[in-house]
Amino acid sequence: MGVKDQTGQLSGSKHARNADEEMQDASFSEDVTEVHSDLRTKRPKSGHKAEVLEDLTLSKLSAFDLKVNELLKEVVVSGKRVAKALSFVNSLKKTIRKISEVREAPFWDAKKKLEHDYKLIIPFPQPLPPTDTNIKLSYKPPVSVEVSGLFGQDQACVSPDGWSIDLLIEIPGDLFTDKDYLNLRYFHKRAYYLAKIAGKVTKSLKDSCEISFTFLNDDTRKPILEIVPKDQTGSAKKHYRVRLLPYVNERFRIQKLLPHKNGIRTVESTEDHSLLPTPKYNYSILEDTSLGYYAKCVKEVASSPYFVNACALGNVWLNQHDFSSSVHECGFGFHEWCSLLAILMSSKDISAGFSLSSYLPAVQLFKGTLMFLASKELENSILQTNGSIDTSHFSSKPTFFDGRTGLNLFHKVNPVFFQKLQSAARHTLRLTGAADADAFDSVFLTKVNSPIMLYDVYGYIPVQLSVEEGDVTKDSDSAFTNYLDDIYQLLKRGLGDRIDFLTVFSATQMKWGLKDLWYTALPKEISIGILLNPDVSIRVIDIGPSAENEAEAAAFREFWGELSELRKFKDGTIAECVYWDCPTPEDRRRIPQRIIQKVLSRHIASTVGDCVRFVHDGFSDVLGRTALVNSTDTFHEFVPVLNAYHEAVKTVMTLEDMPLAIADVVPADEALRYSSSRIPGAETYATSPVNVVFNFESSARWPDDLESIQKTKIAFLLKMAEVLNAEENVERAMVGLENNDKPKFNNCFLQVMFTNGFTFNFRLRHDRELTLWDLRLKRRENVQEAKTGKFAYEHDFQFIPRHTLAIQAVCQKYRSCSKAIRLAKHWFYSHLLTDHVSDEIIELLAASVYVNLNSWQVPSSGETAFCRMLYFLSTWDWRFEPLIVDVNENMTADQRNEIRHAMDQHRKNDVSLSHAAFFVAVEYDLESKYLGWLTPSKVIANRITMLAKASFQLLTSTTPDLKLLFQPSLTSYHCIIRLRTSKLPIFREKAKLEYKNLQMLVSNRPGFDPVKSFVEELMRIYSDVAYFFYNKNGPRLIACVFDPRVLEPRPFKISLDYPFVVQKSGNVTLDIDLVMEEIRRLGGDMIKSVERV
Repeated sequence: MGVKDQTGQLSGSKHARNADEEMQDASFSEDVTEVHSDLRTKRPKSGHKAEVLEDLTLSKLSAFDLKVNELLKEVVVSGKRVAKALSFVNSLKKTIRKISEVREAPFWDAKKKLEHDYKLIIPFPQPLPPTDTNIKLSYKPPVSVEVSGLFGQDQACVSPDGWSIDLLIEIPGDLFTDKDYLNLRYFHKRAYYLAKIAGKVTKSLKDSCEISFTFLNDDTRKPILEIVPKDQTGSAKKHYRVRLLPYVNERFRIQKLLPHKNGIRTVESTEDHSLLPTPKYNYSILEDTSLGYYAKCVKEVASSPYFVNACALGNVWLNQHDFSSSVHECGFGFHEWCSLLAILMSSKDISAGFSLSSYLPAVQLFKGTLMFLASKELENSILQTNGSIDTSHFSSKPTFFDGRTGLNLFHKVNPVFFQKLQSAARHTLRLTGAADADAFDSVFLTKVNSPIMLYDVYGYIPVQLSVEEGDVTKDSDSAFTNYLDDIYQLLKRGLGDRIDFLTVFSATQMKWGLKDLWYTALPKEISIGILLNPDVSIRVIDIGPSAENEAEAAAFREFWGELSELRKFKDGTIAECVYWDCPTPEDRRRIPQRIIQKVLSRHIASTVGDCVRFVHDGFSDVLGRTALVNSTDTFHEFVPVLNAYHEAVKTVMTLEDMPLAIADVVPADEALRYSSSRIPGAETYATSPVNVVFNFESSARWPDDLESIQKTKIAFLLKMAEVLNAEENVERAMVGLENNDKPKFNNCFLQVMFTNGFTFNFRLRHDRELTLWDLRLKRRENVQEAKTGKFAYEHDFQFIPRHTLAIQAVCQKYRSCSKAIRLAKHWFYSHLLTDHVSDEIIELLAASVYVNLNSWQVPSSGETAFCRMLYFLSTWDWRFEPLIVDVNENMTADQRNEIRHAMDQHRKNDVSLSHAAFFVAVEYDLESKYLGWLTPSKVIANRITMLAKASFQLLTSTTPDLKLLFQPSLTSYHCIIRLRTSKLPIFREKAKLEYKNLQMLVSNRPGFDPVKSFVEELMRIYSDVAYFFYNKNGPRLIACVFDPRVLEPRPFKISLDYPFVVQKSGNVTLDIDLVMEEIRRLGGDMIKSVERV
């Protein structure tokens, strides 16, 4: 949509983002009018005490709590929708209870008959028993068929894909023997029992539902049946599925299934007594046998009015972090959350620090659960509840052992995902505990685990394995799980200390038809996510063991193969090592990716390593790199210009024969704060002079008149130029003029071109000027000029230097911030928004990702920070919310309140948003006076939001083409002015990079930018008629949008100040063809063509 279409959208929206819009951001879109749940659930039956506690809580509701209440209305389902689903579930119960008994028969005979009768394939786990097995299969009606968890209270929690009803089917215990916990016998009988139910249910439901097998928590030993009615349309709240979960209730002795016991016996292991523990296998059985117990616990605690809401909040939080019960992901999902919360609220032997009262509000129960997850005790100790047991042989952590069921509630959570789970819990508590932060959106509405915004390196690895009938997977549930573990171990070893975090997972749910084999549903690829260690991630050499350590050296050579070589280092050490040859900076930037590909090619298959896809690689071609520094960190690419700056400062500070000594020199340019989109260097100096502000020591001989001060400045700068021209390291120094039509404004600067190829513009600050502008305002002398003059002085001589030092400090603290800013500027420029958004605002937008407390922790890569910035722009309601950037990370609550008050007052006084559409505030500009007062306009701000939404949608697509992020759409404009690049200095400078004989040419006009001057002239002439857009980094064209008001026919007036054409009706409209011809004439040889779109 073009800029011309934005005004109506903005003016037509009178309210802040309401609950519907917030839910759309969280993928829970539905009209509030359709919500049937009510937050005000019944009070507990505990009498007056509970009522008093609730009244006290309601009287102290914060803004956070009020937003939570609105969220709960969207994510808790009850009423008519639950009643409809319950009716369907009751019909399923009747069907299941009517299934007739099947007499006991040998395994293979029973299998053959059932598959023949119902035309399905029983989802037996692998391996199957031998043909001569004595296992018998049979079917008896279930002991009970009951709904599980919260649905027992006629409520359910909504996820982005709908909500689930778990129907627990208890298998009669006499179908199993005491030894059936061994060698998959329980799981084989369970699969047969499920297949019998599936066959009967399929016949009963016919074509009214989609019926398929899937796995409980992606454990291939435990298939379940999923039923989805076909008559469901609309939002997630209207979509439900029913899952049939067969289980046996506490049939096997817990002592036989403790984690140090073995449950998979083979002839070989029995003979040599090498019975290794099988904790995963054992816990898989215990998880089944405890389903009924935890369902009962949840039902009992769910009588509390706040338990369901706390579970709903937990469900939202888990979904936003992509935490699930899957063994291939986190291993901690909604079921575990509800069970854990039920234990914390009901168990008598939980330590006082973690025990939760049923009278606590939902938010406090939510925080209490997070506190338990984030606790050091869970990280370092083995916790128990409901009795005690000898845990000396327990080695895995985290462990929260329930003596009643023998189950470790965290048995599916491996150490890597536990680190991620704890980190998320701790960060969320930090957000909710920060008094100055608006935590609600960050905690509940932001999709935190979007890979493009979470990881520094994110990619996909193809799956290459075969699942055969006879595969023995030992403790693991399948060869696929083994594949994930192998990939993780290989990459962990190969990447070493280059990474801070590595995860290998599959987010694909395996689902297949009743007539298909289960392993046809295996994912085709798996995902990897990496957080880099910025200090060593691009190290070019990995040093291995010493040659004297033969065993370790041999293992090193075996791992790395032909990449390993023996080297002698400067300290005399001889060691095995791997050297990564990096002919180009891009090769070095990709060292982690190259390691991944090499390791997988060597240890898995070359077809796997060669086919790895990395999402972030699309950014590699975005930033044009110079040949100045062979580094992949753009922070270091600014070293030459900073060295040149220090040389320039030293030169001017030591000048002699000057009337006054220079007291101070401060940087005032984007190049000196590591944030210019083009790196200033010897090859690009002609279009990139660097701005510097300086002042002389105080003197009483300065004139006391603004115009006289400007003339005195010229005299001083002429003297400096004369002295500097005699310096050996100065190529040329001269005085430049500006603001010629404003004699009271600063109208001169000293341009110094040094022999190192860098050019600096020195502007002289005199503090008396500000006092004189204030006096003019006080005396009401030409108030408008005084306001403009004071603003210009404060902006150029106070704000810009302070901003430069602030951003410089942020980039020095967070090295990747420089690249994030450069990517952000490239994005704004590429969409032709040059000069419509100030560089300072862009820099603060990118820096806010690092210094502000938000949904994520501080990023390690510029690409990740850039993606987060786009997400912020796509969701920021700038009409009502200020962007407060705490650049020094010490902003007080009073300052934040002052900023919000300033914005409220400004919005009241400027309802049309003619100024400060983006209200961006920092410590040195609390009122957004210098940052966004003029740009972006209301129309441009709206367009930025739409561009950011489209860009973020592209980023989160399955196969994003990142180059499209930086390609502008020209269909929204009325005409396009194409330029002759051969006439533009910026392209001539690029030619110097290609031809060495041109590199030493010196431009006579450093800083000359004809395109910028041309656009400024067009804006001056057609300010009431058109808007102009261009990309200052690659100005191949200028796009034009005409004001919709001048395109509409209107009566002729003699005061019309634009060319018009008379319509048949006698009304007049803008003469676009004549305007285009005028533009062509003004541009002269610089214009290639002017085209209407």
